[in-house]
Amino acid sequence: MGWMGRGGRANENPLLIRKLVSNSSGRNQYLLLEGTEAAVIDLDDDIEEVQNLMKAHNAKLHYILATHGHLFCVRAANEIRARLGGQFMIHEYDEDLLKRTAPGVTPDGFLKDNMRLPLGRTQIRVLHTPGHTKGSVSYWIRESGALFTGNTLLKGQQGRIWGPKSMSLMLFSLKRLGYTVSAGNRVYPGRGEETTIGQEGWIQCLRSA
Repeated sequence: MGWMGRGGRANENPLLIRKLVSNSSGRNQYLLLEGTEAAVIDLDDDIEEVQNLMKAHNAKLHYILATHGHLFCVRAANEIRARLGGQFMIHEYDEDLLKRTAPGVTPDGFLKDNMRLPLGRTQIRVLHTPGHTKGSVSYWIRESGALFTGNTLLKGQQGRIWGPKSMSLMLFSLKRLGYTVSAGNRVYPGRGEETTIGQEGWIQCLRSA
C-alpha cells in the first residue's frame, strides 16, 4: 500500500502516513513521516518494513506512540526502541494496564491531555479519550487533517467498552471528538477502514445523550 496522507501547508514538508495491517491481530499500525522525522502509532509486527521505509527516507524515529495499553499496542515497544530508537509514550492512566499486559516494557514518558509533540513542522496533539481503557488517547494533527483514534472511534461504531462506567467515558470521548475535530478531518482507526468525522454523523447525535 502506498502513502495514504500528504497533508501539510504550502512550502513545508508534507506529512506522509503509511498504514500497515498486523498479520497477527489484524489491527492497524501507522508510520508518520515528515521530512526526516518519524513517529509510529501502535506498531506491533511490521518493524522491519517500517525500518526499510525510514531508511529510504533517511528518517529518524522520534516517538513510539500507543493509543492505549492493550497488548498489541505495546508489546513490541522494546524491540522497536532497540532497532530504531525513539521514545515510547503512553497515557499515565494506562500505566497499571501496561504493567499487566507487558510487564517488561517501561515508558520513556507519559502522555497528558492536550500535550503537543513536535514532528517536523507539525504538532501531534494528544487528546485523552477514555472509554476503551482509562488511558486511551487519540492523536490529532490539525494541520494535516489527520486523527488517529485507536479503539475509541471506528468506522460506523465505537470501540469495545467494559461496563456502565466505561460507556459513560466513551460517550464523553466521542462527543469531545465531535465538538473538537472538524468534519473534514480524516479518521485513522485502530482497526478497519478509514473514515472522516463528517461521515460519522451519529457522533453528533450523542450531544444530547
